[in-house]
Amino acid sequence: MSDNPVAEPGAKTVWVLSDGRPGHFNQAKGVVKALSLTRSLQVEWLDMKLRVGFFRIVQRELLKHTRTAMPLAVLRLFYKFPAPQHLPEMIVSAGGRTSFANAWLARLFDIPNIFIGSLRGLPAELFTAVLTLEPVPDAKNNIVLQFPVSEITPDYLETVRIPENLASKSCWALLVGGAGSGYHYSSEDWQRLGALLNRLAARHGIHWLVCSTRRTGKASQTLLEQSIDRQYLADASWYSAQADNKIPLYLAAADRIFVTEDSMTMLGEALGSGKPVFSLQPENASPNQRYRNALQQYVARGLLSQHSMRELLADPEQIHAASFNRISESPLQTLSRQLQQKLHR
Repeated sequence: MSDNPVAEPGAKTVWVLSDGRPGHFNQAKGVVKALSLTRSLQVEWLDMKLRVGFFRIVQRELLKHTRTAMPLAVLRLFYKFPAPQHLPEMIVSAGGRTSFANAWLARLFDIPNIFIGSLRGLPAELFTAVLTLEPVPDAKNNIVLQFPVSEITPDYLETVRIPENLASKSCWALLVGGAGSGYHYSSEDWQRLGALLNRLAARHGIHWLVCSTRRTGKASQTLLEQSIDRQYLADASWYSAQADNKIPLYLAAADRIFVTEDSMTMLGEALGSGKPVFSLQPENASPNQRYRNALQQYVARGLLSQHSMRELLADPEQIHAASFNRISESPLQTLSRQLQQKLHR
């Protein structure tokens, strides 16, 4: 993945380390967007491929028990990555596989660094700012996020060009994940989801914008696709490795956003839109307590309405009982201010 824009004069050079996972890529992109609200950036994306999983343990111990900066050549023993074009002035990354390289490079170049995600045993002091959904005990550099970081904001969506064939319809969007985070889907769940979309469309006179993801899987995607009545489908982005990211377009064109509850990344993108968001649960949903706490927080703040697919199919009028609060400030504006405080200490 790459996203290296032409730099403006005097721009600060930021290396963004990517592990190739779309969710982590989008989170890092959101942090870059927050940073860019207060400074000009030259962004260089580096695909970091960990050669062997066991190397994470080795790197963790090296970082914990040494204080000297090791050369770039040594890091290449652990990671495969392209030759950078410019020297960095800041490091940003998301996901545990990049955390070690993030800390290593910041130490080597003596520059600030930002990490999004679990520390996996690394000391928080190795980073200038650590971004998490839950507090990291005793970490003064911890920023606890309202939502998973995303570049999606109401202002951003206003810049998205909506084709006339979508703008002329009343649309709702569905972002589809798959098995993970304690959520498991049967064939019946996928067929039930398709039936739910049909019933809601018929009852409310809307058309659907459906986006599946890598996690959905080919077999599940096929079941869902076959279950949706084509007359209710305005547009669909069925996942493939080469598919364009249509999530911003769908969020911009839709009046309401539905998300399968297994993906916190997609929930963050949906919540960032400022539109009504509904999460959908399969029959077998047993997320851990940390995940439940995050969801309950969004519900308590009036930002999310949770629903069982089975129960909503039986009583689609449930969606009218949901009331929503608008976000008082863009999450990226909030994050930009918090990052400024950490970076200028």
